[in-house]
Amino acid sequence: MNTLGELTVDHPFLWKSIRIITVIVCILPALFLASQIVMYGVDVPYWDQWNSEIVIFEKVIKGLAVTPSYLLSLHNECRPFFPRLLWWALAYIPAWDYRYNLIVAFLLACSTSFCLYVIATRTIRPSFLALASTVVVANILIFGMAQYENWLWGFQFILYIPPACLAIGLVILTSGVSAPARWVACALLCTLATFSFTSGLFLWILFLIPLVAYRKRGNVH
Repeated sequence: MNTLGELTVDHPFLWKSIRIITVIVCILPALFLASQIVMYGVDVPYWDQWNSEIVIFEKVIKGLAVTPSYLLSLHNECRPFFPRLLWWALAYIPAWDYRYNLIVAFLLACSTSFCLYVIATRTIRPSFLALASTVVVANILIFGMAQYENWLWGFQFILYIPPACLAIGLVILTSGVSAPARWVACALLCTLATFSFTSGLFLWILFLIPLVAYRKRGNVH
């Protein structure tokens, strides 16, 4: 016997059909976004890419060294060390395509969505309807086309690194891993987020609060 909110569904085929339809509805925002990226994404650098990604590309083409000082240098208000490492790696791919950045942004959003789903299954277990509604609303916000410029501007994938790190960290915090593993994992995620975009600095506070709370409650040994 399966429950859908306050309703009970006894027929196995009907319940299976409801679950399939729910899954389709949940992933529909991601599928729609993917179609828009494929349709409107272009292989042309834009704005900040000229003085960040293109610089690395030129260094690789000319055989110049990509120094640690450059990788850690300031770009506007952030130090995108890890995004620069990614651009450096992508520069060695034949026929370098700027749309790789769009794919990275989409994959980061997908990882965030999946992590939120995992967290929802751990906190909204009794109600399938509540779980499905939460996932649908979350995916509409995560994959929303209101931020279409971010989806189509390759440089902007760095904006999606801190949320992905936060979501992954919350999955780890709500798991059964040991206390040292939690602290190490959260520290690594905070470092990744911090040296990707400025908002990643807030993860140190956001992770410290639950870690200290778990310890005070005796949930971390």
